Amino acid sequence: MKCSDAIGERIAELMTELETNGRFELTKEEFNKIRRSGLTAGTSDHPNRLEMIESLWVTNHRMIDPQTADCLYTGTYLHPVGVKTLCWETVQAVKFPRITKQATGETVPLPERFNDIFERKQKKTPLPANIAALREAVASICKRMSTETKKPFVMGFIGRSGSGKTTLAAAVLRILAARGWRVCAVKDAHHHIDLDTPGKDTWRYRESGASRVILRTPERWAVLTETPDGAPGIDELLKETGDADIVLVEGFKHEGSFPKIEVRRQAAADRPPLVQEFGGRINLAAAASDFDEPDFAGVPKLDINRPEETADFIEGLALAAGAKRSAR
Repeated sequence: MKCSDAIGERIAELMTELETNGRFELTKEEFNKIRRSGLTAGTSDHPNRLEMIESLWVTNHRMIDPQTADCLYTGTYLHPVGVKTLCWETVQAVKFPRITKQATGETVPLPERFNDIFERKQKKTPLPANIAALREAVASICKRMSTETKKPFVMGFIGRSGSGKTTLAAAVLRILAARGWRVCAVKDAHHHIDLDTPGKDTWRYRESGASRVILRTPERWAVLTETPDGAPGIDELLKETGDADIVLVEGFKHEGSFPKIEVRRQAAADRPPLVQEFGGRINLAAAASDFDEPDFAGVPKLDINRPEETADFIEGLALAAGAKRSAR
């Protein structure tokens, strides 16, 4: 019998014991193995997780889910003072609206594409209680996932007018592209602009009533789409990013669940940070600035004048998320 099979059967025995007796007992040898591995355990009840969610919201304007709150609470009280703790956030807080509202009084908005998520029919696949069936199901899921269209890693740049968002994002894009990443840029323009030239052929087609005009040149091609019913949301625009590995989004501070970097310059800091104004509606990953601000406590601080630092930060998150450089 393989070692992994033996461990699997032992876990099944313990789970049966837990279900039957409400508890299970490890042998002295098993317990010592766990202790040597460095694994520790603790408990967190509902009041504990509410306390942690509220604490992080008040101090960092960061909304976390109950599972992450349990992890943080347990880790906080188990680890010695001075020991750095890393907690992986595995689910978005928006999945638990009732608990997060109970803890903070705030409602986390759903991403546009998930507006009907709680009304959708759940998909369940009953499996027999044996390892072979589970392995077969996992292999099938992995095969299906490997054939799905890849999704790029998305990072947003937000900030007040004049903060230097475009300057930083363009510099970061240049660095990432030089490293072999295929990068797409998406920008939100608040004022009305016309990308076409009056009198040109594409302009004449649009004036004649075309809902969409496609233009091809030897160097590039473009699509001009009319939006009489209003501009599309960021989730719809991200579907048009082609084969990009990384997408840099400027603006859209109210939209999208993807992480964002708030850009701040002391010379343009007459208004408070956006994260202070909009709080949990912004998934703040870091702050890029040229001065210290208490509003960004708890998130990485990046030097706005060193774009390679921001590029390293984004690249690290992209790699951790499974992004891969496309062949150029």
